Amino acid sequence: MSATTTDAPVARTPLSAGDAPRLAARLAGIGYLLIFGLAIFANFMVREGLVVAGDAAATAANITGSPGLFRAGFAAFLVVFLLDIVLAWALHVVFRPV
Repeated sequence: MSATTTDAPVARTPLSAGDAPRLAARLAGIGYLLIFGLAIFANFMVREGLVVAGDAAATAANITGSPGLFRAGFAAFLVVFLLDIVLAWALHVVFRPV
């Protein structure tokens, strides 16, 4: 008697259990790159460019003079916040076996 094997391919689901940590690691890497770029833009280009330390009137004038830049900085900070949540989940999935 000999054991018979089938050469039929194994059906895979779109995301098997072994692929989840790899996908989460990729998401974490992409998320960190996005956070890095967005945070530099929002903090150093927008916030430091618009806020005048100790002079609220000048800060208000800068914000009203550049509403698009102010909104872009606010949106960048919001995206950084949301990406932090995604990163926390992704790192949880990656390090869960440990």
